Amino acid sequence: MPDERFAKTKLTLQIIQTAAIILGAASLWVSYTAFRDDHEYKRRQFTAELIASFNSRIKEIRSPLMEAYPGLHNVDAGKPPSLEDCRMMIKAKRGDFKINDKVDAFEVRAYLMSAFNTFEHIAYAFEHHLGNQLEIEESFSHVILRWDSFFGNCVRAANDEMKTDNWPPLTRVVGTWKSNREKRVQPIPKTGQ
Repeated sequence: MPDERFAKTKLTLQIIQTAAIILGAASLWVSYTAFRDDHEYKRRQFTAELIASFNSRIKEIRSPLMEAYPGLHNVDAGKPPSLEDCRMMIKAKRGDFKINDKVDAFEVRAYLMSAFNTFEHIAYAFEHHLGNQLEIEESFSHVILRWDSFFGNCVRAANDEMKTDNWPPLTRVVGTWKSNREKRVQPIPKTGQ
C-alpha cells in the first residue's frame, strides 16, 4: 500500500511540475509578444512624432529658402545653385550679400544647415530602425531626395569646406532610397516584336 500511495504522490508531483512548466512557457510567450507589440507600437509612435515635428520644423526653414531659391518649389522659377554660388554662400558672413536680392546668404546657409541637420535626424532614425522604416521612407524620401538633388552642390561645398561628410547617415540613406527607387521602376517589356 505505501508503494501505491507513493506512486500516486509521485504522479501528482509530475503533473504539477509539467503544468508549471507549461504555464511558465505560456507566461514567457505572452511576455515576449507583449514586449514585441509594445516595441512596435513605440516605433510607430516615434514615427508619427517624427512626421509631426518635421512638418513644424521644416515650415520655419522652407519659406526663406524658397524665397532665395524659388526653383526648389517650382522648377520653372529657377535652377539649383551652382557649386561656385554654394561655395560663396558657405563662406558668407552676415551681410556679405543677398541671394536673389532677397535673403542674406549667411541666413540662407543657416537655414540650409538646419534643414540638412533635420534630414540627418530622420536618416539616423531610419538607419537605426528607431521608427518604422517603411513609414519613414514613404513620408520623407520624396522631400529629402528632392532637396538633396536641388542643394547637392551646397552639400558638396559644405563638405569640401569642412573636409568631411557633414551628414554621413543622410548620405547613406539617400543612397539607399535612390537605389530603392531605381529597383521599383521596372521597364515595360516590349511586345509584338
